[in-house]
This record gives sequence, structure tokens and C-alpha cells, in this order.
Amino acid sequence: MKRRGEAFFVRRRTADEKCFAPTLWFKMDISIQLDEPAWRMVGQKKISVRLDAESATLADVISELTKRFAALDAELRGHTGDFIPYSLFLNDEQVRWSEIARAPVHDGDRVRVILPIAGG
Repeated sequence: MKRRGEAFFVRRRTADEKCFAPTLWFKMDISIQLDEPAWRMVGQKKISVRLDAESATLADVISELTKRFAALDAELRGHTGDFIPYSLFLNDEQVRWSEIARAPVHDGDRVRVILPIAGG
């Protein structure tokens, strides 16, 4: 069974390098769904991102995602260098790209990146 929000201790050396001091690390798993055409840049529609942080924002998730997939970074930014064409949803709630640095994420959250198309 998969455990969510697991915390674990990592042994790290102290300054004197003779003994180890425990450091507490938190991991959170965020699932991301990419729609057309963004998923073609990475070759899969669903991606899981694991963040090693006690607290993180949606900006951290997007940053981790674009580090792993450089072609996706270019697709999301488009020709102008900003994220305007794509819509972003966090747990079915739309988040503006200008607000991703203030949108906290938690273990088990779902992110969806879509390119809205209007027509008739």
C-alpha cells in the first residue's frame, strides 16, 4: 500500500564530520495530467512529481516538471515567454498562472494542464 505524506529521517554529517545528526525530510507526491498538445512533448498524459519539501507551491511543481521535460517548458511558455495559452487546475479549481507562487500544494493533489479551445 502506498503511503502518502511520508516523513523520514536522513542521516547527515555535522560540521565536525565525526557524528551524524538526523534531518527530517518530507515527501509529497503530486499527480499531473497533461492534455493535448502538451502531453505529446513528454510522451505520456499522466506524470507523477515527487517534491522533497514540507511545504511547496504550484510554482515548485511546474518548475520540477519543466526541469524534467525541457520541451514541455518551451511548449508552456510559447513564443512570448509566459504561460498565457494554457489553463491550469489544482484539484479541479482553476489557478491563474500569475498566482502559482501563492497556491500551496499538498501530498496527493492533482494538477491538470489544458489548452482551452473555443469553437462552434
